[in-house]
Amino acid sequence: MIVECAEKKQTMVFECSPSTQKCPSGKGTYCRVWPILNKLQTKIDLFLDTMTLKDIIEI
Repeated sequence: MIVECAEKKQTMVFECSPSTQKCPSGKGTYCRVWPILNKLQTKIDLFLDTMTLKDIIEI
């Protein structure tokens, strides 16, 4: 939440869409790596949601 507020957008590690139907290339339903990248993005989102201002200052 802190990072999202500072950046004014969700932090996306990859340019992949959160759903295969909204894939910018239009090939989301055929993509073999999308499920892996989506799981990784979910884990990154969960990690970033736990960060506090104190965590950022101490980095």
